[in-house]
Amino acid sequence: MFSPKQLLAKLLGAAPISVLRISRLALEWQEAKYANAETRRLRDNMLVAGTWLDVDEALLDLAGPEWEPARKIAGAAMGQRFDFMLSDSIAFWRCRELVTAGRLKIRGTPSEIERADLRR
Repeated sequence: MFSPKQLLAKLLGAAPISVLRISRLALEWQEAKYANAETRRLRDNMLVAGTWLDVDEALLDLAGPEWEPARKIAGAAMGQRFDFMLSDSIAFWRCRELVTAGRLKIRGTPSEIERADLRR
């Protein structure tokens, strides 16, 4: 999200992480790992376990009753906030999952969802 020049400028002002904070993050990661959740995210400066439900709901909200390009729906979802950066690969994967579950209709094939149209 930042250019190399911007990152270098930010690096100069970066504060070191304390041993206590590193230990706490390690403990949070172990807890999240053993929770066997679908996702692990950084929320309120803590690692938390989660599901894909919020991403799926956003995709369903963005898909209307009329056919629209899947790339438009996925792109709009990528602009939303999910406690992580939603990539196009993940957005299209979740669209395919919603098609498989019968929650989205597709005009095209799931294997080429980038070129397909979707609707609710």
